[in-house]
Formats: sequence, C-alpha cells, structure tokens
Amino acid sequence: MKSKFNFGLMLALALSLLTFFIWLVVRDYTPTFSSYGIATHSLGQLFGLIGMVLFSLSFVLMTRSKFLERLSGGLDRMYSQHHLIGIFAFILILFHPLLLVLKFVPSNVAQAANYLLPSGAWSVNFGIIALVLMILLIVFTMFMALKYQRWKLSHKFMGAVYLFTLLHIFLITTDISRYPALKIYIIIISILGGLAYIYGLFIRPYFGGYKYGIVKIELRDKITLLEMKPIGKKMKFNAGQFAFVQMDKSELGNEQHPFSILSSPEKENITFGIKSLGDYTSHLELLKIGTRVRLEGPYGGFFNLNSKKDKIIVAGGIGITPFLSVLGSLRFSEKVDLYYCTGTKKEMVFLKELNKIAEKNKNIKIIEWNSDEKGRINFQGISKAGVDIPKKDILLCGPPAMMKSLAFEFKKNQIKEKDIYFENFNIK
Repeated sequence: MKSKFNFGLMLALALSLLTFFIWLVVRDYTPTFSSYGIATHSLGQLFGLIGMVLFSLSFVLMTRSKFLERLSGGLDRMYSQHHLIGIFAFILILFHPLLLVLKFVPSNVAQAANYLLPSGAWSVNFGIIALVLMILLIVFTMFMALKYQRWKLSHKFMGAVYLFTLLHIFLITTDISRYPALKIYIIIISILGGLAYIYGLFIRPYFGGYKYGIVKIELRDKITLLEMKPIGKKMKFNAGQFAFVQMDKSELGNEQHPFSILSSPEKENITFGIKSLGDYTSHLELLKIGTRVRLEGPYGGFFNLNSKKDKIIVAGGIGITPFLSVLGSLRFSEKVDLYYCTGTKKEMVFLKELNKIAEKNKNIKIIEWNSDEKGRINFQGISKAGVDIPKKDILLCGPPAMMKSLAFEFKKNQIKEKDIYFENFNIK
C-alpha cells in the first residue's frame, strides 16, 4: 500500500492544537474550565474556532495540488482526508451552539433559544443560516444518491455556507473581536480557505491544463477507447497514472471526469479506456472526431516501480487500463503474474493486447479469470497456482469492493501491508 502518512489529518491535528494554543494564550490564561457554565461556554467557543479552521482546510485539500497529492500519498487519499476533515469540521460546528446554551438549560430555556433561533441580531442569524445550510448539504451529499452534476453543485453551495460562517464569526462580539492576535490568525486561515475554494471550483477547472483533440473512437463491448492528439504542448505522464478529462462544446457538457490512461508515455497521442457505468460514460457515443478536450493531470501512480520484487497483479474489469500502460512501456526483469478478472470471457476486451505484451516479455504471464467459470477471485485461487505470494508485491486495481476484499485476505494470510498497492479513487 502507499505511504500510510496521513498528511491532511496530521495537518488538521496540528492546526487544531495551534488554534487551541493561540486561543489560550491571548486570553492570558483566563479561567476557562473553572465551572460547568464556564467550561461548556469555553468548549463552545473552541469548537467553533477549530471547526472553522478545519472547514478552511477541507477546501485546501480540494485544490488537487500536486505538492499536497505527493504529501498525502495520492489524490485518492487526499480526497479521503478532505472528506474526513469536512465531517470533523461539521461535528465541531454543530456542537458549537449546543455547548454555548448548555449553561442555560434547564434554568433559562428562553435565553438558550436566543442562541438557536433567528432574532434581530444578524450576527447570530448568519451563524444559524450557515449551520442549517451545512446540515442540509451534508444530508444531501452523504445520505442521498445524487447524480454527479447535483453532487458537484452541492459542493459549490458550501461556498455560501463558508461566507455566512465568516460573517457570523467576524460580526459577533466574541474572542475574535476582543483579541487582535486571534483575529489576525483567523483572518489568514479564512483567506486561505476562501482562495482555495475559488481556485478549486471556479479557476482550476477552466484554465490551464493541456489541449487535445479526439482522433479515434473505438467501441469494445461496454468500453469506449478515446485516442487524442495534443494541440500544442503534450501532457507528460508516468505509466499507471490518470487524468481529468473535460470535453469542450460537446453534448456531454464540460464537466471534469477522472479516467485512467491506457497508452504508453512514449507515444505522442494519449488513449483512455472508459467503461459505461453512469449517465456521462454511457453517452460517449455522442462524441465526434475532432472534439476538443482539456486534460488536467497527471495524477496518481500507486505502483512501486523501483521495486525489483516479483509481482502479482489483480485487475478487475476496467481496472486493467493502468496496467496496460505500465506493462506496455516498461521492460520487467522480474516475474509478473497478471490476473485479468471479468464477469465473462466476452468482457476481456484487452486480452489481445495483453497477450502481445506477454509474447514480447516472457517474464509476464497473463491468467484469465472470469467469475462465470471460476467464481470471484480470492487468495485461495491465487495461492493454488503455486505462487510464493509472501515474497511478491501485490498490485490491485478494480472495483473498490474487490480491492478491499482482496487486501483483507492478503493481510489475513500474513502478507505485509507495505507490499500491497492499490488506488481507491472516487471523485465523490
């Protein structure tokens, strides 16, 4: 598996501790937990501050920064950390008003209501609006099966939540307004979060990148192969990486979608293998030769190409695409056993290319595995082939459920986690 260092989570912890330290110091060690009422109020303030800082950080992790991707161990891990930090921020912000009113319950419910219900104080109302919007958006994105377009729109609305949150914290009379050092710190964090939000959703998707034109469209069963020619500068990538693809003025719209690169880095043109799985990918037949495309990337690369250990590769369905790029461009001196897994024999649409690669390099062995005949692939099925699994690197790519199940089986059978590599990328 890739590095287990969770940069985003470690940064979230560091910023949380820094926020607590600054808050404590600027208050000149004023009693913060000397009684029940003071303690709950202090915790409410602290939860609000840290929640705001983590909210800002979640936007930073949406930027797809190459630097942050490397530190995070891949874009999949970076997005996963963005998701977790967003949840932590939501929980802290949710408990912020609840902790503030605990000291009034049950003796003064009317006063507690002033904190939670709209009133003439707009500094408070902005906070209520932000919290209600955040709850609605979290419910929509986490508990409803939204189509990609609506899911992306919900993330754009998080900017409105962020704006109302900023209005609340800078207009209300609280520690931020009382202590200049704390105010400057929160202003810096807020600016970084706001700029990251604007860049991630409104600048990066439409500027920069690499321009290409579609020169060939090939259909194989439920998979579409798109070959593109660079218009100007070519995008340099390593075997096994992926890129975000954005069509220009096509019937499919101009949304960005991540797809694995099928072709070798040495080739002038770039080819993507895309399986029909949703609304967008099921309408690729609407594309035409000459359609302009914008590529953003490359990203990913979960292969440890420096390792000279023998390898077991398990590719499920369209998960074969990054391995086609790797096997087609690199000369392996070590032995490679590749298990090409599909539901049926008919779905092995890249078997011809794989067999050609194996003919050129006798160290590569292709094992066909379709579940109609052999059942789902598992550790026992691989070990029965007489493979000395513990001495090899394990590379997995395919449906998330397959990768998770196989990784669990390998670890259960004494395979070290550091020897298992996979990329579990999901843009949502």
